[in-house]
Amino acid sequence: MNSQTDVTPTRSRGTRWPIWIGLIIAAGVLVVFRLHAFPAPLETDECNYAYIGGRLLAGDRLYVDVWDHQPPGVFVLFAGVIALFGDGEAVFRWLATGFSLASMGLVFQLVSRRVGDAAGVFAAIAFAIVSSDPGTAGDGCNREIYMNTLTLGALAVLTGGPMATNRRLLIAGMLLGVASTLKTVVAPIWVALLIWSLYNRRLPDRSARYAIRIVLYLAAGPALFWMGIGGYFAATGRWEAFVDAVFRFNVGYAGADTRGHLRIGEFFDPIFPVFASALPLWLATIAVFVVLAKSVRKTPAGIECAWVCYLLACFFAVVMPGRFWPHYYYLMIAPMVVGCGLLWIGAPLARPAAWVVGLGWLVALAAFQYRYYLGVDVAQFAAGRYDYRDQWARAQGRRVAELTEPNDTVFIWGKDAGIYYYANRRCASRYTMIGALERGAVGFESRREVLLNELENSRPRMMLFVEPGFEFLMPLLDTYYAPAGIDGDDRDPTRPILLVWALRDRPVRDVPWEWIAPRRVK
Repeated sequence: MNSQTDVTPTRSRGTRWPIWIGLIIAAGVLVVFRLHAFPAPLETDECNYAYIGGRLLAGDRLYVDVWDHQPPGVFVLFAGVIALFGDGEAVFRWLATGFSLASMGLVFQLVSRRVGDAAGVFAAIAFAIVSSDPGTAGDGCNREIYMNTLTLGALAVLTGGPMATNRRLLIAGMLLGVASTLKTVVAPIWVALLIWSLYNRRLPDRSARYAIRIVLYLAAGPALFWMGIGGYFAATGRWEAFVDAVFRFNVGYAGADTRGHLRIGEFFDPIFPVFASALPLWLATIAVFVVLAKSVRKTPAGIECAWVCYLLACFFAVVMPGRFWPHYYYLMIAPMVVGCGLLWIGAPLARPAAWVVGLGWLVALAAFQYRYYLGVDVAQFAAGRYDYRDQWARAQGRRVAELTEPNDTVFIWGKDAGIYYYANRRCASRYTMIGALERGAVGFESRREVLLNELENSRPRMMLFVEPGFEFLMPLLDTYYAPAGIDGDDRDPTRPILLVWALRDRPVRDVPWEWIAPRRVK
């Protein structure tokens, strides 16, 4: 089952040293842009990954001693990084930077292989500029950054190289399998690349048997990973807990309030401002998609067709959960840059006068990133996403650390795992985030019973309530705890955003819990 290379360069590569200089410049731009976000606090998801990763190293069992509805990949990744380099904020920032540099290299390879090295360098520089895009939370360390690298790698393997077809399918499937352990929305990307693989192959006899072999090779990687993961949790007595978290609750969580085709419309009308900071890229991609989609019939075996499938798959990966958090949209950044490199940047370079178009586009990208990111104080550029909540969690976490002992446990009723991370205190329950405990969540009643038992047994030194819905805990609070502080919304001090309770027999000293945002963004 061998095949010739699917894609061949259409331009001479020429002298290599200017290309290396261009790539070094692109790498420098990417690192400089990312360094701007290093002083910012980690966002709540990232803090949760770091906290759970640290607990796994301490011997806790995932989905039993610590619980989250995500697949295990991200926690294993963070645990491995913590074991090697520690759990400081900069460690995770550099982790994201390393993956972004790898993604940049893959962007260059995909574009240069089809259009030429000059266009590849342009695309690499474009990715370097937008890889930290604040609108899509590219400045952070969330899972989409690592998923982009893996899915780009799968696309690169499938669309070129002297490797035999079966080996390329197997390697691409392995990369997608790893990506799926980070987030299950990789599924539509796998389906899209499978459809392209079936469509573009020059099947000798168009036999179903040959097509089935393609399916099996591409499916082998994900199947092996998930069989291994399932077997591990079954062997360690955690099969039911694993299925309940990663599949039963996760599917319910992704259900959202909007169904079907209505979600597609919500993609273009998100709650958070995801488009403004990289607007030249989004607009260019619309034009590129129209042009390349028309060329699919002419070059079904080409990377243009694979890119159309890949971009659409990333779109559905964003839409599937129905939640539309900013970092979900980051899955679109890399494929959009690749598309612009294939056509919008690459094609004009055939005419010397059109170099101005490519350079002007890069300048526009940089100008927008400066307006919304580099030129904005680090305390402000992410405020449009979550209204200073990450800075608030860091401040309150440090306050909790001052009021408690290292061996004390605490519990936060909210989605603010940053308090655990910055306080360096253990959660008194397995539930570090309350999404699975909220009324209406799949299985919330049984999880609330587990939470009550854990809090009764551990009696955390402090409990902090950030969100409503904790009335079922009031008998426990009235029996063992007393109010210890309050933080009101600095825009409306009469509305509390934090209620603090402490053990009656181990009270904490009276401190001001109010935290004022440095400056409100209009």
